[in-house]
Amino acid sequence: MAAPELPRDIIGEILLRVAPDEPAHLVRASVVCKPWLRILSDPAFLRRYRRFHRTPPLLGFFHTAYPDGPIVRFMPTTAASPFAKPAHDWPGARALDCRHGRVLLRQGDGDGDKLRLVVWDPITGVWDELRGPGISYATYSVAVLCAVAGCGHSDCRGGPFRVVFAGYDEAERVVRACVYSSETRAWGQPASIHLFGGYYFDDNRGVLVGDEIYWTLTLGSRIFKYDLSKHCLSWIKPPHVFNTGTILIASGDGSLGFASVGISIFAGVCSSRLYLWSAVVNPEGIEGWIQWKVIELEKLFPIKEFCCGDRVFGFAEGMGVIFVTTSAGVYTFEPKSGQAAASDSSPFLQIPHPNPRLTGHELAMAPPPPELVDDAVAEILLRVPPDEPACLVRASLVCKPWRRVIADPSFPRRYREFHRTPPLLGFLHNSSGGPRFTLATALPCTQPAHGYYQWRVIDCRHGRVLLHRWDKHSLLVWDPVSGGRRRLREPAEFLHHPFFSGAVLCAIDGCSHLDCHNGPFLVVFIDYVYPDRFTRAWVYSSETAPWSAPASARFSGCSSYTNRGVLVRGEIYFTRKLGARILKYDLHNHCLALIDPPPMSGGATVLIINVKGSSLCLWSHKVNPNLIAEWLPYRVIELQKLMCIYRPGTLPNVIGFAEGVGVIFVTTNTGAFTIEVNSGRVTKIGNSRDFNDVLPFLSFYTPV
Repeated sequence: MAAPELPRDIIGEILLRVAPDEPAHLVRASVVCKPWLRILSDPAFLRRYRRFHRTPPLLGFFHTAYPDGPIVRFMPTTAASPFAKPAHDWPGARALDCRHGRVLLRQGDGDGDKLRLVVWDPITGVWDELRGPGISYATYSVAVLCAVAGCGHSDCRGGPFRVVFAGYDEAERVVRACVYSSETRAWGQPASIHLFGGYYFDDNRGVLVGDEIYWTLTLGSRIFKYDLSKHCLSWIKPPHVFNTGTILIASGDGSLGFASVGISIFAGVCSSRLYLWSAVVNPEGIEGWIQWKVIELEKLFPIKEFCCGDRVFGFAEGMGVIFVTTSAGVYTFEPKSGQAAASDSSPFLQIPHPNPRLTGHELAMAPPPPELVDDAVAEILLRVPPDEPACLVRASLVCKPWRRVIADPSFPRRYREFHRTPPLLGFLHNSSGGPRFTLATALPCTQPAHGYYQWRVIDCRHGRVLLHRWDKHSLLVWDPVSGGRRRLREPAEFLHHPFFSGAVLCAIDGCSHLDCHNGPFLVVFIDYVYPDRFTRAWVYSSETAPWSAPASARFSGCSSYTNRGVLVRGEIYFTRKLGARILKYDLHNHCLALIDPPPMSGGATVLIINVKGSSLCLWSHKVNPNLIAEWLPYRVIELQKLMCIYRPGTLPNVIGFAEGVGVIFVTTNTGAFTIEVNSGRVTKIGNSRDFNDVLPFLSFYTPV
């Protein structure tokens, strides 16, 4: 009986909670199994996923390096690149800004209307080129942002955008700002403001707070503000601690703030501190500044003795992530959590521009959604289909919490108990080149022994395979999942003739056979002695090692037992190749008996399946109310209705049956096929001439 499926809605709710800060998480989840792929490919799911997490994650940052001239590079902060293709290097370009999933680049050295700007979407690869606004300037700064009012900025790709250009005209001592619209493909009229004194825009990118963009101007230590809604300019005087190396940030409450690194030397010891400030705002504007946090950098980063180069040089809007460069390298720091991480130690690293699928108009970072508890994760992972071992392997790679759940020693046991019936992982069959193991899954396994082609497979059950080697008088019990092998000699009384068969099975009474690997097992060996016409049976136990004394019985008629036996409770049934009866071996009583098969035409091929014309007849051996065992037909499969596998003219041949999963192996004049009894599904597995008999391999496989 199949395990109950988890409703699609519940699977979707759990997949919604896969962490967005690693792009590979959802990609890995999508390859776990087809039902998950369908859910994750649904556009409605992707919209819900963005709404659920609200704040886009930090995927990395762009920076301008100078190995042999300016070149723009992307430094991922994730294990996998978020780009479909390798990230572009833009030789001769500089990264100017990055916001709402777009990057703003400067190409070449042109100025004025010859200035070449590129707005690039790294995720889609789409880019737009535009000329400068044609205003006079000595220094400038620019910003790119989404143009859709009220947008949540979780998925702005393909939508309209704006570019805000602010330039300082040194000759006229005026700052001008104008806006480019991707919808009109033109620059608007500039707004301007006069300033006194010497100013220029520094290399730090602006910060977006509400509808206002703020930049820093050096020399005069001013903060410049452009109001997008009112199209006007103004300036703000910063506090006295504002200095070169200070960057503007959005503080924890969504207001304007700034971060700076202070250096102090006491008793010859150099120390660095990160200072975070926030603006105090009233209806008339900024009233003052308050210091809200001080961080000892040497407690976070491995700072060396020389620390004068320590500075803040980047900020990720919406994430509250600050980039700090120290004598030991480049680090990211999250003021809210206090977490720090190494980012890059390149000596060419300049101003970073975090890639925002990351920044939003809501500057106060949205609170993270509630984490999914391990019990809930386990409930969905329990329902990953067992018929493809790679599914659980892929699920374990989705993210660390999932890997932790699957690696728990109790999970494999719960997984097997939940699904109950081991899946069909493949099948074995004998060919002229030796036994072959045809995998229906991505099961990793090795060959059972040296000289594998010289062995013949005779049985397969409870996760083990029984093979026989004629020239060595040997049997081999092989576990394809664990790789375990046990070699044993034939029974001493065996006369080494071709009329024999065998079976391998778990030796534990009451075992559910969901995980018999490495446990004790039994081997039953049957032979038919001709011309004395008696049958013998031996049992080998892996716990006691020697073969038992043979059980024997004399039966009339010539027969051999070359087909695989079928285990029904404590009894193994074998079909007799040249007889019309079925041999039964009772494991508990160690005795042999014959029973009559159901009425049939063409001879029995498997215990309860026979061919009648173009039909497969399935029979069940049951005890009636009068305590008399009888054969009852319970299913007929018409092969003529399966035109893809049957052409009239020759009889089909049943070559195998998978106990517990209801899969029949059949050859016809068009090939070899599997037929699922319950669903009627037919799958071709090869050409009919390649198969004489098939031994299905059923077992659970869970990653460790």
